[in-house]
Amino acid sequence: MVRAAKELLALPEERLSIGEASLRLGSFVDPDTNVSEGLRRINLLADQVRTLVGGRTDPDYRIRAINQVIYRENNYAYDKADPLGERVDASSLWRLLESKKGNCVSLPVLWYAVAERLNYPVAMVEAPHHFFLRYSDGKYRSNIEATSGGGEVDDERIILDLEVPKEARSSGSMMRSLAKRELLGALIAEAAARLMKDWNIGLAARLSELTLTVHPRSVTANWNLALAHNYLAAMQVSVRGTDTNGPPLKAARAREATRLALSYAQITTRLGAPRPLARDYWKRVSTLGGTEAEARRPEPPAFDLSTLFTPGGKPIQFALAVDPIVFNRASHEPGSVLRVCSQLCGPAPGNRCAQFSPLDMGEPQ
Repeated sequence: MVRAAKELLALPEERLSIGEASLRLGSFVDPDTNVSEGLRRINLLADQVRTLVGGRTDPDYRIRAINQVIYRENNYAYDKADPLGERVDASSLWRLLESKKGNCVSLPVLWYAVAERLNYPVAMVEAPHHFFLRYSDGKYRSNIEATSGGGEVDDERIILDLEVPKEARSSGSMMRSLAKRELLGALIAEAAARLMKDWNIGLAARLSELTLTVHPRSVTANWNLALAHNYLAAMQVSVRGTDTNGPPLKAARAREATRLALSYAQITTRLGAPRPLARDYWKRVSTLGGTEAEARRPEPPAFDLSTLFTPGGKPIQFALAVDPIVFNRASHEPGSVLRVCSQLCGPAPGNRCAQFSPLDMGEPQ
């Protein structure tokens, strides 16, 4: 996957196809992906739009034509059964093409891929836990919400409803039209975040580092690296060492991982990190995702990521508490955190935290 990401990043921007790149990246988290068939389906959608548009150059007509083809003629829609995208393959473009159900990554990517085939001046834009599109030709400018049937929404509404920190706007990490290579970096970071959820920490970190070579303002990539180094620091004190190097080397490794975790946490905060995704996020905050919504809230400050964890000096069991999905699963399924610990660090007695209860956090089993 690292090799595939490097090959894609090496392409000149004029040869880069976001539709193809998304399918290739998605194949690593969704092994059923058929890249050639996926491209064929995207081309068919683009041909339908081309026929509908004819020779028209009116931007509003073009946008409405893409919406007509994607949402009405082909019935693509937001997946309300998985609003938080908890499935590892939830953002897979192939899964969307197969099921006709997608989320705030896959639906905007499909919309973008169709517009890309037609050479329309469309860019992707990042917002907290969300992507939307922007059509801009120098005279006409419109934001397009791909998760709500392609409706138009202005910047102010997105900032209020999705609680975009002012730091994110001033740093350019959010609400800014992404160049195509930056968008590719953002999609690599999103794939890395999926792998992090599946506890493939090393690969997630490698991919996030690649993202930063083309998209250094990526909140997702920096966040991934902060969490990855936090877990690596915790692992150093979670396993009883038997190597000849002894505890001093492990302590040094834990300190270095801690330093890196806090460094990436500080960068992420300066870029304007949003709060971690809460389980009621879409119901509480926004209509933009095609779900229910309630009141708008005052502009939030950037979230200080370093408050989520204390890297180093604590076994990985404690570090796992920063992942709300794992922590919630542990509260309903005792022992699930221990299974994750065992996957990362091995079983007891070598793994210190495998000797404790995930609920009592310290009571011997």
